[in-house]
Amino acid sequence: MKVNGQKMVTPVVFNDKEGDPVTLEKYSDDHWGFVRLEVTSKLVTGRFYQVPRPQEPYSKGNQLVDYFEFDWKARKYVANTLSS
Repeated sequence: MKVNGQKMVTPVVFNDKEGDPVTLEKYSDDHWGFVRLEVTSKLVTGRFYQVPRPQEPYSKGNQLVDYFEFDWKARKYVANTLSS
């Protein structure tokens, strides 16, 4: 992915439409994937999985690439323990 002709190197900080900073910590630009969201009485959890490309065996399965957990009652993020 390029922004203004330059390849993005994470972390990248953007401003959302209200002007608040948002940090892109990680991204995948060479695989399709999906996000699974789970909401409980305490946490909102999101997990991003990449799926095998057409030339890769489907037996490889989906791979967890990144995730987040947000304690919405305490209004704070839980540390992400996935290695980069």
